[in-house]
Formats: sequence, structure tokens, C-alpha cells
Amino acid sequence: MVRFFSSVGLFALLLGQNGDLASKYPSIESYEIEPGVQITPFYSSDRELCEVGIEKRHYNGHSVDMDAVLSKEQILSIFDQLAPIEMRGLSEGSLPVGSEITEEDGGVSVTMIRYENVSLAMYGRTSQIERKNPAYGTAIVSWKRPQCEKH
Repeated sequence: MVRFFSSVGLFALLLGQNGDLASKYPSIESYEIEPGVQITPFYSSDRELCEVGIEKRHYNGHSVDMDAVLSKEQILSIFDQLAPIEMRGLSEGSLPVGSEITEEDGGVSVTMIRYENVSLAMYGRTSQIERKNPAYGTAIVSWKRPQCEKH
């Protein structure tokens, strides 16, 4: 009998916490673009899409993946879905279309592909990027819109 009341009490406590979380914290919009990969959009104040973060989930409800990384091919495929080639415009500057620029600082590398209308930045540990099949922890697609400059 004590177990029954303890279980009911614990259940009621957990139900109460769910409501508290929603009232205490802002919600985050996120989508699973492919199994285990989520995208999180960020908007300007007038709800114009400015950026989309791309990440592999570390926790999926059943297991934890501490090395959750994305391959360059995965990121480029998602970039193609979010910003098709015909929407990107010309390559930024005088670089050939699709040119990559990589910067390193303190063991972190960012590889950028910039176009007139949108850019892609892929972030990872330098040690993971220098290998034959680079892996990235996150990527960010950024649209170049006037309302996004304040974002």
C-alpha cells in the first residue's frame, strides 16, 4: 500500500514539474531533418528566417553519444535542402563557386562557404577536420537579409 501511494506521489510530482518547465523556460523550435540530426531556426524580430543551426543529437532518449559529429557530406546535403543552389547567388568575392575558407584558433576550426545570399559555417575540432574524412560538431546556415543584421 505504501508503494502505491509513493508511486502516485512521484507521478504527481513529475506531472507538476512538466508544467513548471513550460512556465519557467522559453521553448525552442527544433526539427529532425534526418534521423538523429536536428536543425534549430533563429528568426529576426519580424520572424524572417536568419540562421539555422545543424547538430547531431547527443541524447536520443535511449543513449548518449558524446562524439556526436556530422560528416561534411551530411552537412552539405542539409545545406542543399535548406538553401538550394539557385537561391544562393554567386560566390562571395572573386572565389570560384563553392570555395571553402578554413580558419583555426585554439584547436577549433571553422570552414566557411560564402555566397551572395547565404553562407555556411562548419565548426569542429582541428584534429577532426585535418583527417581524411572531416567531422564537425555543428554547422550554421546564415541568410544575408537586412532584417537579420540586427539579429
